[in-house]
Amino acid sequence: MQFKNVIGQRELIRKLTAMALSGRVPHAQLFLGHKGNQKLALAIAYGQFLNCKNRQIFQEVSADGLLADSCGTCTSCIKFQNLAHPDLHFFFPNNKTGSMKESDSSDYMDDWRKMITEYHAEFSLNQWYDAIGLGNSQGYINKRDVDNIIKILTYKNFEAPTKVIILWMVEKFYSDISTKLLKVLEEPSEGTVFLLIAENSNQIPATILSRTQIIRVPKINEVITRTDDDNFNHDNFVDWMRMCLKVDTAQMNEFSKKMKDLGRERLKLFLNQALDKIRWTVMINYHNLDHVFVSSEEQTFLTKFSPYIHSNNLVKFVAEVEKAIYHIERNANGHLVMFDLSIKLSGLLKKQ
Repeated sequence: MQFKNVIGQRELIRKLTAMALSGRVPHAQLFLGHKGNQKLALAIAYGQFLNCKNRQIFQEVSADGLLADSCGTCTSCIKFQNLAHPDLHFFFPNNKTGSMKESDSSDYMDDWRKMITEYHAEFSLNQWYDAIGLGNSQGYINKRDVDNIIKILTYKNFEAPTKVIILWMVEKFYSDISTKLLKVLEEPSEGTVFLLIAENSNQIPATILSRTQIIRVPKINEVITRTDDDNFNHDNFVDWMRMCLKVDTAQMNEFSKKMKDLGRERLKLFLNQALDKIRWTVMINYHNLDHVFVSSEEQTFLTKFSPYIHSNNLVKFVAEVEKAIYHIERNANGHLVMFDLSIKLSGLLKKQ
């Protein structure tokens, strides 16, 4: 993938290419930002540029808004574009399915390449789980993945000057094994670049954050597109908050049953997006709309809803939702968790 194929992000691309051309490339970089902002596409294009044999350097900003790009035609670029370069490695959340006794990212590499190709490297964690048939199972970058990373680092580069290791959604590192990666992140083998991708820095161990240079990927200044999951979650969030405000326990109970039937991962996604909406509500209260990544429809609702979220209930509201996510991750009954949460949030919304 060339930089010209990445949607938006021209200012950031110019910074990345300048960094590469100067020879000052950090060995571990974290592309951090909200979903839908081309982080994975940027990482792939960046890796291709680092290894291009015939980089294009323009005298002035090109029609594509770039100062430099990979050529797209050398043998290295062709292999990167086919996602088949021997020095390009991907690791992402996975889990065993069917009769598998264990799994790692390599078991799903064909599915991964297909997703990148079909979705132009822009898809959600839930879409990925659906594509590999995880159902209610949670995906992790697991011990076998980390062992494979360490093994890869013991090999010399096959043909590229820079070995590129892309880790997608590093929030999903299995908690007990992330420490195994710390040494190689801090001192990787020569000619290696780690490109980590994440949406929520709060879910990444501080020890990993401290070993990376954080590249903040801004929202794209275009119309915000919403997936079917986004639409479903927004509509249900609106309904949920209305029944909580009315203290309609019968509706809360039916709603909780419905949400439990979504399965663990979709329920977690719903609650995580609910946390996003609460954060954006606070931003609206403080008239800080530059950090509100929502459609006009969502902003209309959140503006009307914002008076109900304030300094007297915000911290407790967020804590209760985070506690519910914690319990669902540990296989608690989704119906009971959601009904209990609904009762608690109803009381908090009434608080002045």
